[in-house]
Amino acid sequence: PPPSLTIPESWADHSNRIIQRSSTERSKSSQLRSDSDNCINDCANRIWNAWNYSNSALARRTNEILEAKNKLQMHLHKVSNEVVAGLHEIRGQ
Repeated sequence: PPPSLTIPESWADHSNRIIQRSSTERSKSSQLRSDSDNCINDCANRIWNAWNYSNSALARRTNEILEAKNKLQMHLHKVSNEVVAGLHEIRGQ
């Protein structure tokens, strides 16, 4: 038969190839979506963990600074009292 005529078997074969290719592409697309979701979730978890780590480090450092400040204030108070006591001794003599 001339190439312009349609043979039902060749049409069915062609349709089956299209269906098979479509199924393969849908499967690949589904895998890409799954991979993308996994990547996004992994990135979100890494960002969350990094935020938690930096937030904890900042909290620790803040506590260290407050503790150092309190120690310095106590030391300043002690030194100020010693200076005042020394001045009283000098004036008293």
